[in-house]
Amino acid sequence: HFSGRPHVLRAGLPGPDEEWQRLESALADWAQQRDDNTKEVKQ
Repeated sequence: HFSGRPHVLRAGLPGPDEEWQRLESALADWAQQRDDNTKEVKQ
């Protein structure tokens, strides 16, 4: 459903544990990139 529209924000809670782990990984990656970008700006 959303695979053909990657630019669309999908909101909702994951179902099975595998989906929660995928969400956790995606949020951790996003947070790391955000932190890295913040460090670059401060330098």
